[in-house]
Amino acid sequence: MLFAGAARILAVDHVVGLHTEGWERFTETRADLEAAFAGTGLLVETPPGIAVEIGRSHVH
Repeated sequence: MLFAGAARILAVDHVVGLHTEGWERFTETRADLEAAFAGTGLLVETPPGIAVEIGRSHVH
């Protein structure tokens, strides 16, 4: 999956997956995204309908 490779190349601290469900044109699901980042600690949880604040600790 391209997500995990891009995250490694860019040396990011966190990844926020948006619009992972309900849009038919996307081929990757939320489960695919979670699998790609399993065990990395990079993926920020973004439950549907819940506001998620990313504080300064997440940004360089």
